[in-house]
Amino acid sequence: MIPAFHGELGLRIRYHVPQVHALLATNPQPVEIERGLEALYPRATDYAYSPRPKDDDRHGRPPKLCDREERLVPEPFVTCGVTAKVVICPRGRRYGAAKNWDHWHTLTDIDGVFAAGAPDSSQQVDCPAAWDFNRPHLDASIEAMLSADLVVASDSGLAHLAILCGRPLLLLSHNGKVAPGPVIDSHGRQARKEYWPVRMAEYYHAANHKAAPIYECATAWDEPATVRETIERIIA
Repeated sequence: MIPAFHGELGLRIRYHVPQVHALLATNPQPVEIERGLEALYPRATDYAYSPRPKDDDRHGRPPKLCDREERLVPEPFVTCGVTAKVVICPRGRRYGAAKNWDHWHTLTDIDGVFAAGAPDSSQQVDCPAAWDFNRPHLDASIEAMLSADLVVASDSGLAHLAILCGRPLLLLSHNGKVAPGPVIDSHGRQARKEYWPVRMAEYYHAANHKAAPIYECATAWDEPATVRETIERIIA
């Protein structure tokens, strides 16, 4: 059995999921996961479930399991009947709180908007959201993304999920950086003076297995109104 990985969603999608998917192609076996993550491991012969840690405890890079990687377009394990035109990803974490864009409420009246994410790591917004469903949030997030014309996210796990799903992505950044600094950890301590540059070539374009369009709004924090203007221009 492949043991559980309890790190962040972005690290899971970038490293763990492609390796496990490749490994299971030649060595089928059960996978230990948190309930609700089945969609990311469709080749598992069975699932063993472990508790989901608190959001602030979700750190650490997964171990290397395989020398190969194989990406997939995930399908919801259980469908929720979700459709969306624009999916927003209102990150709301204490860890790296500067990456939380505070203007998601300005986008919630867009026609067909839907909020992806988990209830313990998202800002509450006044629009249909993945955590409104009885089914775990990942299934609804994936289903919404697969139907959407555009996903809007800061540099986060949900941005990587959009790329895995092969959907157009609008990435919000701050003058070429992931977000304004300083970097504050979940204990309120300053970990770095500033955030790192957006790693478009290293992460997003390299993982873009469906060649989906990737856009960037580099003035999102200083000029939040440009985010809505950019969305309207892209989906027009």
